[in-house]
Amino acid sequence: MKMPGRVMVLILIMVLAGGSVSAKREADEFVPKKKLWPLTGMPANWNYNTMIPLLKNGEMNMVYSNEDGSFKQTTVFCLIDAPAVKVWPHLIDFENFPQYMPKVASMKQLKQAGDDFWYLYELDLPGPDLSFPIRIHMNSDHTVDYINEEYKGDSFPGGWRYELHPVENGSKTILVYKAYFNVRDRSWLIRRTLSYDATMAHPLNIGVNTSIGTLYLKAIKKRSETSK
Repeated sequence: MKMPGRVMVLILIMVLAGGSVSAKREADEFVPKKKLWPLTGMPANWNYNTMIPLLKNGEMNMVYSNEDGSFKQTTVFCLIDAPAVKVWPHLIDFENFPQYMPKVASMKQLKQAGDDFWYLYELDLPGPDLSFPIRIHMNSDHTVDYINEEYKGDSFPGGWRYELHPVENGSKTILVYKAYFNVRDRSWLIRRTLSYDATMAHPLNIGVNTSIGTLYLKAIKKRSETSK
């Protein structure tokens, strides 16, 4: 009777040890492996108040290209009639993004560690939805970085950032969205389009990046200006 008991104890130890190894491997997936995509910014001494007259007419975007003419980055600017302290909560309301952020189909939280949040981010694009792992990092200077991370072998090139810039003595805010993500390899419909006309790659990347950024900023602007 002693031998079966010892076997059972040994099996139990092996199961528990196996579970611990599995849990460790799972935890190892959630460590920062990448830095924010190298995004181009405005000069450090840029006076954002000078942009107010332009932004009163609506959002403005800038498109950057690489030396070979390929798409590098889009930057979208938006003027919000609210102080930064009222805008910030909506930038970090991750759980409710699918309810008010256009094109965000779903967000499944995988882990939180300090100012880092790992999510499985699902984007509603033409054709099948695009799902990819993302690490969201909140910075002390009221910027939020979205870093495309690796999770279970999946990785997606690119990333984006939100920046808050107080203007008019802090009574208003210019919200900036900088982004690059290459949808060519992840969107079935875009791949089909490019199979017929490869020259569409540049305008498609510009269009998707810029339009999504504009939609995001409009949603945050509306929510910030109407919330109590």
